[in-house]
Parts: sequence; C-alpha cells; structure tokens
Amino acid sequence: MLVSCRVDSFYTLILGVCQEKSLEDDMENFLRKEMGRRIKEARKKRFQRTVSQKVMAEMIGMSERGYQNWEMGIRSPRNKSRFIKLANILKMDPKELEYGPGKGKFKLNPELKELLDLQEKNESRC
Repeated sequence: MLVSCRVDSFYTLILGVCQEKSLEDDMENFLRKEMGRRIKEARKKRFQRTVSQKVMAEMIGMSERGYQNWEMGIRSPRNKSRFIKLANILKMDPKELEYGPGKGKFKLNPELKELLDLQEKNESRC
C-alpha cells in the first residue's frame, strides 16, 4: 500500500507539473498573440494600410520575416531598442503596445486578467 501511495503521489506531482507548464505555455502564447494583434492594428491605423510589413521591418532595422513573426504572435520582441523604435514609429507608448490599453494587468481585457490571476495562484502554491 505504501508503494502504491508513493507511485500515485509521484504521478500526481508529474501531472501537476505538466499542467502548470501547459498553463504557462498557454499564457505565453496568448500574450504573444495579443501583442501581435496590437502591433498589426496599430500599423494599419497609423499608416491607413499604406505601409507594408516589409517597409515597417526596414524602418525598424530588422528582417521582414522577423517583423511578420511579431505581428502574427509567433515571436515577441526581445530587442528592447527595436521594440521602442517600433512604438515610436507607431506613435504609441511602449507599455500600451506591450500590455494593451491601461498599461497594466489591472485594466487588461478579462481573459488576460483571468490568465494572469491563474498564473499567480499557481506560483503561490509552489
């Protein structure tokens, strides 16, 4: 019985770690996609659909594919200077571009706030 208990606890522990990792991955994907959506909308709004992704990439000083990955939410901007340059070109506050209107998690859309709250709850259990 003791062995069975240990095995069950081990699998429960592994399952819990996998679920937490999955939640973190879901959260990261959601945040990247949301930021990409904001970047794309800002470009279209700012330039009224006259500036292509290729031109934006050239203005920022990066590859077209890299910029496309930002807009599609495949990658998020890691290079701060490029991200700030993007925000300046779009005439937006970098925090608003990154986090959305309200510049913080307390004024984010409800789905994002719920995911952030779940992540905090999981982190507090560890």
